[in-house]
Formats: sequence, structure tokens, C-alpha cells
Amino acid sequence: MSDLHILFLPSWYSYSRFPMQGIFFKEQALALQRAGLKVGFIYPEIWGVRTLLTSTGIDDPPRFQTSISEYDGLVEVRLKGMALGPTWPWVTTWSARRLLEEYSRRFGRPDLIHAHVAVWAGVAASYLPLPYVLTEHWTGYREGLLGLWQKPLVRRAFRKAQARLAVSSALARDIEPYTNGLPVEIVPNVVDTEFFVPPPSRPNPPPFRLFTAAILNQRKGIDLLLRALAHLIRNGQDVVLDIGGEGPEREALVLLARDLGIADRVNFLGLLSREGVRKAMQEAHLFVLPSSYETFGVAYIEAMACGLPVIATRCGGPEGFVTPDVGYLVPQSDENALATTIHDVFVNYHRFDGNEIRCYVVRRFGSDAVAKKLITIYERVVSRRAMGC
Repeated sequence: MSDLHILFLPSWYSYSRFPMQGIFFKEQALALQRAGLKVGFIYPEIWGVRTLLTSTGIDDPPRFQTSISEYDGLVEVRLKGMALGPTWPWVTTWSARRLLEEYSRRFGRPDLIHAHVAVWAGVAASYLPLPYVLTEHWTGYREGLLGLWQKPLVRRAFRKAQARLAVSSALARDIEPYTNGLPVEIVPNVVDTEFFVPPPSRPNPPPFRLFTAAILNQRKGIDLLLRALAHLIRNGQDVVLDIGGEGPEREALVLLARDLGIADRVNFLGLLSREGVRKAMQEAHLFVLPSSYETFGVAYIEAMACGLPVIATRCGGPEGFVTPDVGYLVPQSDENALATTIHDVFVNYHRFDGNEIRCYVVRRFGSDAVAKKLITIYERVVSRRAMGC
């Protein structure tokens, strides 16, 4: 049992329109809380001017005022503000400092900060008067999204952190140019294995029910999945696909399903609640997500916690946990390989043991496993700090 007081500082987080955004930050904090730590959140909710002008996702205008709420014993202190592009890190830093002062005044001074994502929580943490640990989750390194002016700030965030973490080995390699040769430890996202559980029973195929859940953008490869599904159906396979999520590609994907002649075999479920995701996973036989890149891939792990085998592409994060006992890895952008692999799972479905798949997830990604890793890191950081190291 640890008596540490940890303050989470995420770069993005849930809000009214998207309550599931950044849910893995909250689940990690809850895992630490169950392990006996005191955990709170500060969140500089900074909006871009373009978003404000289009009123997308904004319930009330940002006024740089703090608000305090509580969720399952986790105190959250946030400030809603706005910034132009180059001012974003400085507005975030100013907001984080103000939030830290308010949080400390009300709830006590934390032992350390756990910042999530260098852009811009990690940068803000580097200017705060507390030691901090920095976990990276962002896909932008692989995609080349950092501007020249941003790179020195990101290097500072990693250099000044007392520990640098990444959610997968693939992401650790992506951030190497910014870590100044300092070590990066791998700590995966936590999955709530008390919530994501197998159903009492699963209907026997046919039909063979596939499920995917993602933001519907090009990177997730849902168009590839639809083409693979069409190939299977043309070859007499009794397969249906449920798609959870919304995004800019939804309309194009609906039209593609219609053009492929499979619209009656595809269900667009829209944006699902956490309960909705679990229900769809419990009703499915296989989870498939052929992304072009994943820093981790929490949806695969949630599906596996529900006892589902999974199919992923060799796209980073999933390569660290998808083994032949729990599913398959396929090449990216290969609809024939994807269709063949889905068929193989259908034919050999009996060889996958849902209980064993779930146990694998609990051992590696359950609350206890991830909390134990984090507490070891926190205690090391606090101990070194106390010794002046």
C-alpha cells in the first residue's frame, strides 16, 4: 500500500460531447486509486480559435475559469481556455500552473505529476515546480506532425522528466529523436477487466459476427475491412459486421458498403457508450481493426478481455501483444490477406479459448499489473528526489 499523492495532467480528456475521450487516463488513475494512492486531475481544456468560430463541440465559451468536479473519488480541476497555434504551449503552461495552485490549495500538494503526452501537457509540466513522469501516447511522431518550432519544446519535456514512458515499444522507437538518449520504459494502458468481461454465453455462428470500434478516419482502415467482407460474402461466407464509432469517413464508408453490395451485412452503430462497446463485443465472435498505425490499441485489449480473438495489422502497438494464441497480425493494406485471415478464424474458431484470451489480458494489462509498474516508477522518482538526485 502506497501513500503517494499523484496529480495527472493529460493533454486531452473527456468533456460533455465526448465523454469517452481519454478514458484510458481515467482508468489508469482509478487503478492507482484502488492500489491505495491519492490521485487527482488538472486539465487545461484549451480550444483552438477555428473550433470556436465553427462552434464544433463547444457547449459554453471558454472564459479561463476553473471548475471542480469529482468522479469515483477522483477530483478533477479544469480550466477552459483558447489559444492560437504558436501560443498553445504557453497558454497550456499558464493554465496548468494556475490549476496546480488551485488544486494544491484545496487538496494538498502532490508528490509528483504524471503528464500524458508531451504536446502540450509534458511541456507544461516541465515548467511546474514539481517532479514529473511523462507518458507518451501520441501518433503524431510517426506521422511527422511536429513543426520545427515545436521540436525543441518536446525535447525539453522529455529531458526534464524524471522518467519517460511509452505505451508500446513501437512508440518508444518513434520518440527516440526527442529523448536525448535517455531511457524510455514501456508501461501499457490499463484495461478495466472488471467491466470488460465475456458474456455468459455467445451465440454459435453462423452468422459469424465481426465487430470493430474506431474513429472513422482513413488511418483505421475500415474501407479495407469492408472490401475484405465483400470478398468473403461473394465466396459464400455468412458474415456480418458491426461498426462502432463516428468520424469524417462515415458517409464515404456507408456509400462504399452500398457500392460493394454488402449494405445489408453492415451495421453502422454510431458513437457507442462504454456499455454499448462492451455489449457489441459480447455479441461478436471476432474483433477486427486493420489500422495503418496504432501507438497501443486499447480497443483490441478490451475485446480480448471480453474473450474475443482479434485481427490487427502490423502497425506498431498490436505487434507487442497479438500472439497466435489470441489472434492474428496481417500486413497493412492487404485486403486479400485480411479476408483470408478472417476466414481462417471462422474455420478454426474452436481453437481460440475465450477464458485463456481474457486471462492473458488480466496478467498483462489489468489494473493490478499496470498499477504495480507505475507505483514502482513513482517511488523510485520520489526517492531519488528526496536524496537530491
